[in-house]
This record gives sequence, structure tokens and C-alpha cells, in this order.
Amino acid sequence: MKHAVNLFFRIAFLMLILFIWLWALNQPLSNTMNRILIAGSELLVFPTVWLGRMILDRQPTTSRAAWITIFIHYALLILFGIAIIRAITTHQDWSGWVLPVPTEIGLWLVIITGAAGLFSVMNLALKGLGAPFAIALSEKLAVD
Repeated sequence: MKHAVNLFFRIAFLMLILFIWLWALNQPLSNTMNRILIAGSELLVFPTVWLGRMILDRQPTTSRAAWITIFIHYALLILFGIAIIRAITTHQDWSGWVLPVPTEIGLWLVIITGAAGLFSVMNLALKGLGAPFAIALSEKLAVD
């Protein structure tokens, strides 16, 4: 019974995410609103993770950690998904709007952040026996 409830909630959250992503894909929004959604979604990532951590610290149990992790991962999927979808679907409207960062610095930032992300996922897979974003929750605490 508990497994069926868990599966139901995961499917329901996945359907909610898909609904929100489809909304973000099909909305004709102004450039200002697009920028707010793209930047705002990214700016909400840290407070979302911090809030999850604060909730978990109030009563740190294994089952509570699993549920909070699921909620936070789905919230991050929503935030990152909205930002990526709006950026991809509206990039043609951004003529002249570029970040004043030299190409070489931008390339190094992409390489460094990509490597950090790759090493984080590898750490979760190898040491935590899991993966990020609710694909397979880590079975062990990965502290490296």
C-alpha cells in the first residue's frame, strides 16, 4: 500500500511538471515577462533548496528526508524546466541582448560548471548509489 501511494504521488508530480512545462512552452509572453521567468526561476533555486534543508533540520528522519528530497527535486525540475523552455523558445526575440562577458571567459565558465555538475552526479552514482532529480534516490550518504 505504501509503495502504491508513493508511486501515485510521483506520477502526480510528474504530470504537474509536464503541465507546467507545457504552459511555459505555449504562452505568448512579453520579453520582460520572459526575462523574469528565466532569471526568476534560476534565482529561486537556492531559496528552494534552503527551505527544504530548514524543514528537514526540524525533524531529521530517514523517511522525512526521502519525502523532502522528492519534493525539492520536483520543485527544481519545475524551476529549471521553465527557465530552459522559455530561453529556448524565445531566443530569437533577444536580438542585441547579450551578456557583456568575453567568449573565452564564458567558455571557461561553461567548462568549470559542467565539470562540477558531472562530478556531483558521479559522486551520487558511485558513492551514494543513486542519481539526482528523483531518478533514483541515493541509498547512502555521499559526503565527498
